[in-house]
Amino acid sequence: MVVGQSIQCCRWEANNKARWQSVDTSNRLRGVLGTGFVLSIIIAGFCSAFANAQLTVKVIAPTSGSPGSPVYYEAYASNASCNGGISAMRIYSAPGVVAYSTGGNHIETFIDLQPGSYNTEVQARDNCGNVAKQSVAFTTTSTAGVTVFLP
Repeated sequence: MVVGQSIQCCRWEANNKARWQSVDTSNRLRGVLGTGFVLSIIIAGFCSAFANAQLTVKVIAPTSGSPGSPVYYEAYASNASCNGGISAMRIYSAPGVVAYSTGGNHIETFIDLQPGSYNTEVQARDNCGNVAKQSVAFTTTSTAGVTVFLP
């Protein structure tokens, strides 16, 4: 990567959606570094989402298979390299459809879903600008009137 090229970074916008953004290194670094400087290490300052990103999402439940509805979700997020901690976690039942949202690093909730196939996603963001996600595919087979959950 040299000055004058663009790189792709993940950015969290004010409307709480993650978006890929192109960063043009020529305008930001040309005056400081010159036109031929190699940026293999400097890029970390522009894309913290990729450089030293340790944000992870661990989904405990549901597991792939055929759960009844409501579907029990349990997930954790962590990032030891971000002093600000985890700011939010979300469950997406379909692309762009937020089924559940909470502040902090832990989700433990039930989501009502109609019978059918789902490719849900648990997403977390930290206070350092990183975003991580984990997908869970399953098929709900029925809706239950009473749910008994034993940990």
